Amino acid sequence: MSVFKRSGSPYFYTAFQIGHARFLRSTGKTTEREALAEAKRIRTEVKAELDRRGTAKDLTLDQAFGKYWTEHAEKTLSPTWRSEVFRYSQQIITTVSPATLVEHVDDALIDEFVQARVKAGAGDYAINRALAVWRRVHNLSRKRWKQRTNPIDWSEFLNREHKRVRALTRTEAAVLIANAPLELAWAIRWSLMTGCRKAETYSLKWDDIDLMAGKATVIAKGGRRHTVWLSVEVVELLNEIPRRGQLVFKASGARKQFLKALALAGIEDFRWHDLRHTFATWMRQEGVALEVVQRALGHADLATTERYAHVADAEVLEAMQKVVRADTSKSASPANVIRLNRDKSVG
Repeated sequence: MSVFKRSGSPYFYTAFQIGHARFLRSTGKTTEREALAEAKRIRTEVKAELDRRGTAKDLTLDQAFGKYWTEHAEKTLSPTWRSEVFRYSQQIITTVSPATLVEHVDDALIDEFVQARVKAGAGDYAINRALAVWRRVHNLSRKRWKQRTNPIDWSEFLNREHKRVRALTRTEAAVLIANAPLELAWAIRWSLMTGCRKAETYSLKWDDIDLMAGKATVIAKGGRRHTVWLSVEVVELLNEIPRRGQLVFKASGARKQFLKALALAGIEDFRWHDLRHTFATWMRQEGVALEVVQRALGHADLATTERYAHVADAEVLEAMQKVVRADTSKSASPANVIRLNRDKSVG
């Protein structure tokens, strides 16, 4: 039996299979020797529980999330989102009992999980992403693994996330790039010029790029593929990067380096995903239609892209204010004064 570590966790994990059922569990141990011993104990305990219940036909949450991991997430998701799915799966099966049967999952249990995560200080985004993973497992349990399931109104438990749009000015972007190590600067420039998410950026392979056709294919959210069109500037960037393996960008140490570069550049309240917001905002500032921005970002729904509509609206407002300032800056002679409010003294 083997054990392994996941990025960001101090503990070793074990994955094993009994019959057709797969399991993924944390050993709660930080040394490999202790983890191996705990992994054996966990397997023995799980097998005894299965023997006690007789057939393993009815899946527990532990089994269902294990199947989802080995049959889908581990094979099809990008490295970054795969890591997120793993983390959210662990949150779910450690917050509620992993021995809970899938058929016993109901609205009350989902609400119990949400309230526990809120109490633990989790934000709306984290809770919604965890519920998205659980919903996927729940649906697969019914459709693919033929489990009895209760209907869940997932929308009742989703929190309304604040759709923030934080974008850099071109000057701020130049300062950020100047304060980033070369490897990181390449990735930042790519995201700024293509609008790619962090996961899409760091999972990009050289084989996914077709310079002759002027496009690249990235793995977007949910494992779907999205075409990224390559401008002349993007092609020039790619030509700067030496080929040192399959992946275009090196992810090692990127998070710490990014935070340090932000601090050196004096940029606050900024995340990697905001590079994507910056790309879209710059496009809108150049007068690009929302439908074009939608296609560039790979949004399936235009409503998702409409968060950037405010950019054009702000420019209209600014133009209107300039007109008013221009009119009011002239000498107040009757010939050039434009009254914006009706004079009540006039009948």
